[in-house]
Amino acid sequence: MVAIAILGCGNVGFYIASHLIHNNHHAFNNPYNNNKILCVGRQRLLDELNLSKKLTLTKLNNFTDIDTVKENNYLLKENDEIEAEDEKDEYEEKIVILRDEIFYETDLKELIKFNPDYVIVTLKSNQISDVFNELKDLDGKTTIVSIQNSFHNAEIIKQFLPNTTIIRGLLNDMTVTHDSSCHFIQQSSSSGSIVLESIPETLHFQKILEQNELPCVISYDIEDLMYFKLLINLNTSLFALSGLSYVEYLQDNNFREIYKKCIFEGLNVYRLNGITFSENLLMKNLVKCLGYVPEWVSNLALEHFLITKKRNLNSSMVYDFKSARKTEVEFLQGEIVKLGERIRSKDNQREDVQHEKSVDVKYNRGILNLIKIIENHMTESKKGWDGKISEKEILKYIETGEVPNVL
Repeated sequence: MVAIAILGCGNVGFYIASHLIHNNHHAFNNPYNNNKILCVGRQRLLDELNLSKKLTLTKLNNFTDIDTVKENNYLLKENDEIEAEDEKDEYEEKIVILRDEIFYETDLKELIKFNPDYVIVTLKSNQISDVFNELKDLDGKTTIVSIQNSFHNAEIIKQFLPNTTIIRGLLNDMTVTHDSSCHFIQQSSSSGSIVLESIPETLHFQKILEQNELPCVISYDIEDLMYFKLLINLNTSLFALSGLSYVEYLQDNNFREIYKKCIFEGLNVYRLNGITFSENLLMKNLVKCLGYVPEWVSNLALEHFLITKKRNLNSSMVYDFKSARKTEVEFLQGEIVKLGERIRSKDNQREDVQHEKSVDVKYNRGILNLIKIIENHMTESKKGWDGKISEKEILKYIETGEVPNVL
């Protein structure tokens, strides 16, 4: 019997939990119903679960032409057109789990009592320290699987659980959003999967995931993927500031230009810090599509990499704004700014090196500062924020420091 706890049951946590619980009760690859599953999360989601009396996961699998572009590594001609309607290239299925099949706790002490073999961590990065400070009793008694984007999360967890094995991982080519009361939408491309780093303990856990119909691959360059995912996720903060729907946001050329600037600043500080992507074709294709192809191809690439297809998808940062919660911006734009400062710190020790222009991260720094201003407003007012900041106001703040009127 394997005991698995999902710590941080939000979008990603419930995506994983739904598969594990569903296959426990409706087994196909796992006919012995021998896994114990515990969900641990916020009271708000427990209230939703009790109200809806069920957990629903809608799985949307997109098989778009961009996959063909990636696999064959060629660019379509500017005059070509891709006409693919949702119903033709999107396959939908649902998992529905009744309330009495779900064990959900909000108290971390119950997690310790559960004595899990594995703890799948899907918490936001800014919650890690506070949570694991209360979970020190688990040290050496479990295996942590960190399905999170930040490459620092495993380091932070290790400070509290120094004798515990930690497997790093992330979602690749996949996003999970919260649609309504305990209804989550998983949207992925044909290559969407959970990616886990290659260490000896990974193979057994990969088998557990695959038995529960969770696609999983093992990577020998997990840090490359994490740095790549960071560039993709720089979009999250900008989207939240815009106040637009995802469809409107993707169609706005000006916001897309700001996003490109954020990515190119990130690539520059990666290079100066010696961070490379080896043979990461995803990274190469993204840069190629953003910078050197016709706009319609760039739009198609962004739709693919952001895993959206004519749907209104809200990022977690939008929900943070609505709920007056601290965001993860320090682990997004903040990480790019820190990498830039690391270069400056090194150069300040050498009189013969000047990188002032090389480490310019003004776009990422400006967005970081705008998010922090909003966080401060929410803290002072104890209210959420649902304002909109135009691309012109964002650019003006970046260039001149003039704070948008809405703030």
